[in-house]
Amino acid sequence: MRILFIHTDTRFRSEYKVHETLVEYCQNPDLEPCFIVGKGPHISNKNWFCVPMPRTFYDSNAPRLVKWLSTLFFLPGWLYHLMMVARDFKPDVIYSSQHKPDILFAYFVGVFGRIPHVIHLHYPYGTWLGQITQWIIASSKRLITVSEFVRETARLHKVPSEAIHTIVNPLPTPELVFHSGSCARSIRQEHGWTSSTKIIACVGRITETKGQLDLIKAFATLSECHPDARLLFCGDASAEGLDYKIQILQYVVDHKLSTKVAFAGHVNDISAVLDQADIFCLPTVLEAFGLVFLEAMSESLPVVAYHSGAVSEIVVQGVTGLLSYPDDEEALVKNISAVLSDPAYAQQLGSAGKDRLDSEFSGEMISTRWLNVVQSFV
Repeated sequence: MRILFIHTDTRFRSEYKVHETLVEYCQNPDLEPCFIVGKGPHISNKNWFCVPMPRTFYDSNAPRLVKWLSTLFFLPGWLYHLMMVARDFKPDVIYSSQHKPDILFAYFVGVFGRIPHVIHLHYPYGTWLGQITQWIIASSKRLITVSEFVRETARLHKVPSEAIHTIVNPLPTPELVFHSGSCARSIRQEHGWTSSTKIIACVGRITETKGQLDLIKAFATLSECHPDARLLFCGDASAEGLDYKIQILQYVVDHKLSTKVAFAGHVNDISAVLDQADIFCLPTVLEAFGLVFLEAMSESLPVVAYHSGAVSEIVVQGVTGLLSYPDDEEALVKNISAVLSDPAYAQQLGSAGKDRLDSEFSGEMISTRWLNVVQSFV
């Protein structure tokens, strides 16, 4: 089974990491992958080709006319290189995410080369994809979604259910984790926190859908009855999330939480941070999957989150963590407090999470299921 993966930009794309992880876990000797990318780190020991693309292709702030001219100028050459790789590699399937450039390039190569095109949906289906991308997805008979939540968003938009297969994401192997930023040192030592300090870790890009402001507000209430608790944010905001980050920082100042809340930005090793935490909390909404929840479970951390999107497909209420509905600050405070107040209960939830990770999200098991689905498309 030869699979040609197309990724136009792998610098910060979780899709590439997921696809690499599936390949790395797969032990089938018949699998022969080939990755062709437009830009990004070379982390694969398989066939790997980089076809450079213009800088303006990735720049969302570039003038529309510049992007159109740049695309028109470079598109023929990029398509030509793709066709040459496909001709020499002779793939059984073309594989792409729902990312617009990926899906368009893969579609054209699949049509011209008469090669089946498999589309992996990592995010909820919706009008944000654009009309052309929606049409390609809706007309495809080979779709894989990362969660039942994403699958249902596609079904609600009239995508045939028989064309959709759900394959959850496995936890990336350590060598496939994209590292950036400062190293994770001793959190307590770095911030002057004592050994009795209870650390609530929140890991994720700072953006409104991740719910960091909800967590700050809950923590402001929580800190009155848990004065030894501290809140640690790992992650930073993109250009679109700067205003949201400013709101969070202003709230911290206004409520005099500066000594109890820390912002670590990007860290090299998330697992080292989670290893030092007592609770993981990310009140994200409409989450397509959430690999970071698996990372927290791998460190036997109890999870507190929202019952929204695919989170409940990962976190089992009352078994591996505690879930509440969005916009219910009182319930969020209650859940965090319940875990902070009872170390034995916290350990029970964390241990159950680790067991669930090993049994339900085994990389080898998921990759085998994934390959079987892909083979059924040929």
